[in-house]
Amino acid sequence: MIRVYQLQTSNFKLIMSDTVQINKRVSIVDESLLNGVSPQTQLFISINNDHFAYALLDKEKNKFVALSEYRFAYPDTLESKLEQLQSIRETDVLLKKNSYRTVCIAANTFKFTLVPAHFYQKEIEHDILAMTCNIATDEIVYSDQLKYADTKIIYALNENILSVLGDWFDGAKLFFTGTALIENQLLQNKNNPEKIVMVNVRMHDYDIVVTEANRLIFFNSFRYQSSEDFIYYILFTCEQLGLNPENVSLQFAGEIEKTSAAYFITSKYIRNISFATRPDIYQFSYGFDKLAPHFYYSLFSQPLCVS
Repeated sequence: MIRVYQLQTSNFKLIMSDTVQINKRVSIVDESLLNGVSPQTQLFISINNDHFAYALLDKEKNKFVALSEYRFAYPDTLESKLEQLQSIRETDVLLKKNSYRTVCIAANTFKFTLVPAHFYQKEIEHDILAMTCNIATDEIVYSDQLKYADTKIIYALNENILSVLGDWFDGAKLFFTGTALIENQLLQNKNNPEKIVMVNVRMHDYDIVVTEANRLIFFNSFRYQSSEDFIYYILFTCEQLGLNPENVSLQFAGEIEKTSAAYFITSKYIRNISFATRPDIYQFSYGFDKLAPHFYYSLFSQPLCVS
């Protein structure tokens, strides 16, 4: 179940700069949008420490018709990130002028924990999360229910970032990036009896999801700086779960290519590697053909979590 939150405006003061740098990395816009956005269009947003991306799904055609990704120039500075978000909003026509049937925001964080649903209590979710990580004073604790697993994900997000997005889209549906990833893996592999290791890669970190049929075996996120870091956490996870690198099935998604050092070192240790593909229940505009099918996997997984 995806919960709907009213993202409230905080007292944080945004100071705009005349030299805000915006790095638009990807832009795909279906020519049908020149005639306006369909009232049945859904907006799906992904935000993490490095990027802001969104995709438009025309529910009437069941087709993705737009994709844009922006890279933050200074991901370690909150003020700079907020400035860049505001500039994106003011310059991106599809974000600035249109209203959408549904708006979903998937935010990423390293501050999360998974709890069996029967142990979860709303009134103590902050305390539960605080046992595993330090929650800052400017962070708010949320939780998602996994539809296909009897599990709650509790996580903390920066309230200043949420306030900016809340000003844009009143009543947006908010959830953790890992929720969409896990739900999609459980749904796609529900009839597959073998253990599947999914590695969803971002610029400086990645998620590992391990499923077995309709069971969630493992989920965690890891930062990496080198290819050695990259393979270490994958092999460590396999060792902890008793998975043999010689015969385990590993699937890559996200920002990784066969020419990368991360892929090369992984292929030295893992024999069976494949790449994820986009959900086949949706169509994609021809502009998406220039992208590898496993790119933006978690973003395209979001609609599967929304009724």
